[in-house]
Amino acid sequence: MNANIYDAKEDVYLDGGPGPNAPQHAAGLPDGNYYFQVTDPSGKTLLSTDPVLCREVRVEDGVIVEYVSAGLTYTSKGKTVDCNQDGHSYGLHDTGLDADHDALTIQLMPYDNTPNRGGVYKAWMTPTSAFDGDPEKVDNACGNGCFHGFLPSDSKTDNFKVKTHGRFTAPTLEVHKFADSDGDGTWDAGEPEIGVDLMIDSGGWPVSVTDPNDLVSNGFSPYFYYPGFAGDYVVTEDSVAGWSQTALIVDGTSNSLSATATVTVEYTSGETHNVTYGNFECFAVSGAKVDDRDGDGTWGAGETTMAGWTVELWRDGSLFASTTTAADGTYSFEVCRGGSFVVKEVNQAGWTQTGVTSYSFTGASGTDRTGKDFFNFGHFRVAGSKVNDLDGNGAWDGGEPTLSGWTIQLWRNGAQYATTTTGADGSYSFTVTEPGSYEVREVTQSGWVATSVTSFSFAASSGESHTGLNFLNFKEGSICGSKFYDVNHDGLWNAPEAGLADWTIQLYKNGALFATATTDEGGSYCFVGLLWGTYEVREVQQTGDSSHVWAQTFPTGDGDWDVEMTSGLDVEDADFGNVCEYTNGLTWGYWKTHTGLDSPPRDDAYDALADYPMEVDVETPDGNYYVDSDSEASWVFEGAGSGSSPDCSGDCKSLFRAQLLALYMNTLNWSDFADQIYLYAGDDWSGSTVGEILAAAIDALVDGISGDDYTDFMGTLDRINNNGHAETGDHVLVCAM
Repeated sequence: MNANIYDAKEDVYLDGGPGPNAPQHAAGLPDGNYYFQVTDPSGKTLLSTDPVLCREVRVEDGVIVEYVSAGLTYTSKGKTVDCNQDGHSYGLHDTGLDADHDALTIQLMPYDNTPNRGGVYKAWMTPTSAFDGDPEKVDNACGNGCFHGFLPSDSKTDNFKVKTHGRFTAPTLEVHKFADSDGDGTWDAGEPEIGVDLMIDSGGWPVSVTDPNDLVSNGFSPYFYYPGFAGDYVVTEDSVAGWSQTALIVDGTSNSLSATATVTVEYTSGETHNVTYGNFECFAVSGAKVDDRDGDGTWGAGETTMAGWTVELWRDGSLFASTTTAADGTYSFEVCRGGSFVVKEVNQAGWTQTGVTSYSFTGASGTDRTGKDFFNFGHFRVAGSKVNDLDGNGAWDGGEPTLSGWTIQLWRNGAQYATTTTGADGSYSFTVTEPGSYEVREVTQSGWVATSVTSFSFAASSGESHTGLNFLNFKEGSICGSKFYDVNHDGLWNAPEAGLADWTIQLYKNGALFATATTDEGGSYCFVGLLWGTYEVREVQQTGDSSHVWAQTFPTGDGDWDVEMTSGLDVEDADFGNVCEYTNGLTWGYWKTHTGLDSPPRDDAYDALADYPMEVDVETPDGNYYVDSDSEASWVFEGAGSGSSPDCSGDCKSLFRAQLLALYMNTLNWSDFADQIYLYAGDDWSGSTVGEILAAAIDALVDGISGDDYTDFMGTLDRINNNGHAETGDHVLVCAM
């Protein structure tokens, strides 16, 4: 029925479909055939007056589609009677049309007046299969708990009222529902009534009233029920998915939340009761957890979600619910109550929040809160090593060591962001927590040059580390040494040998002249700031003069220093040993043949004998024991020995005089001859000047030598006299420095 109060009994129809506020299937009966009847509200008094079989309808798809009793007959007092015998075109029960649902409506007449003072009736429907009795009868006795063949457990009932004129006004029980928008349990202004201002599945909210006889009447809010007698009536609201109860108000008084409310009806004239339910429609709070690759706080193309992150929902300052993001990175809460809410993520170590860290809102019935996304940027590592690039090739080759204590800077968006120093193993590392444009730089040190890139630039991407950012450097090297005067020809710089100043030293790199240096006062030179390459250090040999020549004594071989420069190599002993060799000196045979007494021509040095005669141990032709003329010199030379070689095989002393006179003539021929130093390994006179040896030899001649064996002395004199015939490097006379 679409209404609960009518002007006349003829106005009351079984509605072929639900009311305008309900969907077609709302509280609909299962498909099948049903009998209907009308009783007083208690069900005890049957008011329908025609046989049961004349009150049959068919329900299909939730609505009445056929009045089955049309054309049926029954037996009354031995006669066959047609259900439409009263002349109605469709039988005793007139039919109509529910245009909203394209269904039939069936008139309840004929039925008697209700004995209820308020004019309240009860309508029943029960499946024909559940009917207990003979449908050809009007009334059927069926025992306790059964009403005229209708069992309450198998039947659907509803109370209605037909207006009557009189002083008694039937009691009313109203059931209302409101959408508690803010969930506070109070029907505030503006909050809609369900079934009037707000539809649930295009209709009202399913409710029911159970009378004191346990007969149930079903309807939709707002539901107006008319009690037919005194007693306790139980009002029940159905459960609707996605809604929660927030209020139960009975006759103006708030009660504990329950789906049922008991109302005691005294059944007095004009008595009214009101049961009001408040309901809050659940809403969703949802969003996603996003790996914010570029850290801009927005969900950009290609940025993925993350599973397993904890998201919390707080209500009125207390934790209300907690969940974790699913495999697709999303989360969702179903909230079925109002309040002040905050949704926040629980951040994880190694991540920085780049978007909002929480969302606050007031819970509103049915208002979903979606798109509450959280963005996080994964920390990442920037790391590398500082390498000593020994060969300077810009690559970290096997065996090349790392460098500790070097400063490495990390710049972000053009400003210095962090700094560190390489550790004992030469490595460095930064942990980066923010997005941005980054550059890693090394701080160079004096004396070092970079052999590879000096900086690395990149745009930060969440969780994407940058390792192997190595800096390779080469330490400038040097090649230093000294130029020393190697008096004793031994290739060693011995005291008191001095350094040689103002000598030119050349440095060749990869075969080409690269630099030159000049030795200082102490003979030292140095090439600094040298990078990788193959170097050769050479000295520029000096030429000397007519009586002097320079000879290199160190290093041996080609006389150069070859250096393969590696990082930090300091060569400090690339020394050059040189000696100034005296090139003059003539043999006793020369002086013998150049006296002018025979050929070849006379040497002018004999002229000095007159002023500088040499003392001998024998009486000279002029009787003074001095050789003071070229003729006396010839006399000495001609009488020297009887053998064919300058030894003591003949007259040893005579040969010694000749050797000594030749040495003396060399000193007269060259004014600096006596100042030169005699050097010959193994000779006791090595290291003495020619003048010292000459004086000692004259003394030995005059004073004599034990045994008259002058062999050793003659060897010294012979080597000195033959000095002029030696090659560079082999002269026995060197210049005194």
